[in-house]
Amino acid sequence: MSSSVILFASPVSVLCWAVRKPFIAGSTGAVGKTLVKRAGVEQVAFLAHVRPRPGVARGAFDRKFDLADAEALDLALRDCNTVVQLIGTIRKRFQSGDTYEVSDIGTTRLLVESARRVKTIDHIVLLSSVFAGRPIGAYLRAKAEAERIVRESEIPYTIFRPSAFIGAGHEVSSFVQRHAACSTRRVRSS
Repeated sequence: MSSSVILFASPVSVLCWAVRKPFIAGSTGAVGKTLVKRAGVEQVAFLAHVRPRPGVARGAFDRKFDLADAEALDLALRDCNTVVQLIGTIRKRFQSGDTYEVSDIGTTRLLVESARRVKTIDHIVLLSSVFAGRPIGAYLRAKAEAERIVRESEIPYTIFRPSAFIGAGHEVSSFVQRHAACSTRRVRSS
């Protein structure tokens, strides 16, 4: 099994588009929107998961269903060979009932279970956090647990551990903007 954890990656190195058909979970978030846009520009076949909520409709590649609907999820994944898991939450969503356990851990578990059932998925890409390897606090513990679920899936994987995002949909401090660098460094590969 070929797997890796990447701390820094350039946008071009994220996926080898020519041989991948990704299912993008979290396609309506800031990172997901960027990835979906990039896939469209590159004319890559993909499916973008969209939660079933009023007023959300984007395009022909969208699949709108609840991830807890195992039958719908299996059907969507059967047409793909890669899961890109970008779903996560933030504290300000807690008041609406969202939690790290539901968004970060639960959705990862659902995606991995479906990938194992359908057997068409040969790679999982997980968006994590730079300090998930040393989890302090609920957020990082949730990211570490999501990583554990992916690592134990027996499906080859790539885990991205970014420290911050710069671009549309992200507010970044001036300190980070001044010190950000676009470099790639592979941390662990087996």
